[in-house]
Amino acid sequence: MRTKMLVLIAAIGVSGCASRNYLDERYNLSRADLKEEPIEVTHEPAPVTVGETVNEEPTGQAPPSVPGVVDVVTGEWDFTVPPTVTRVERKSAELEQYSLYRGRPSGTEKPFVVITVSPAESDKGSLAEADPETYKISNTRSYALNGNIAREWTGRTNDGSAFCEVIITKPGGRGDLCHAIAVAKDSEERKLALDILGSITWKPTGATAAQ
Repeated sequence: MRTKMLVLIAAIGVSGCASRNYLDERYNLSRADLKEEPIEVTHEPAPVTVGETVNEEPTGQAPPSVPGVVDVVTGEWDFTVPPTVTRVERKSAELEQYSLYRGRPSGTEKPFVVITVSPAESDKGSLAEADPETYKISNTRSYALNGNIAREWTGRTNDGSAFCEVIITKPGGRGDLCHAIAVAKDSEERKLALDILGSITWKPTGATAAQ
């Protein structure tokens, strides 16, 4: 009988252990005491190598060119004319010149717009200023025209026609410049000439490097 009781007690003990739920038990948590003191560094970190600073204070300008290399940006001057305008081109080693006529020109008719592209160093300045007997200047100004710098002279010729002369250079003044002059006999021709002058722009086509 005693043997049976011991077996029964052992069975109860085993069943009690099997039904034990560890999630219901409480545990004493041990947290690190971080306090507010700074952590002491007991080693010297390896130095960090920093590369050379280029253009530390940028100003919006292009980076300097490589020494000994000249940057050459290629492009061409362009303008827009309506289909009613006849364009006569003349090219040489020194310049390109475009004479514009309204309709089909006669043998004695003069162009109402002449546009000349030539190297900047060959510029002789304003035609109107050089010939005050023909051109009576009433106003001069400098302004930005399609991203380029334009100097303009306006007024009347000695026969009463309105004229507008423009010398256009790229920012920086390097490369070819565009020199245009228009002489209009009436208001319609004047508007057409101003539209053509206002369309003049320089279009880059790429960049090359030359020694």
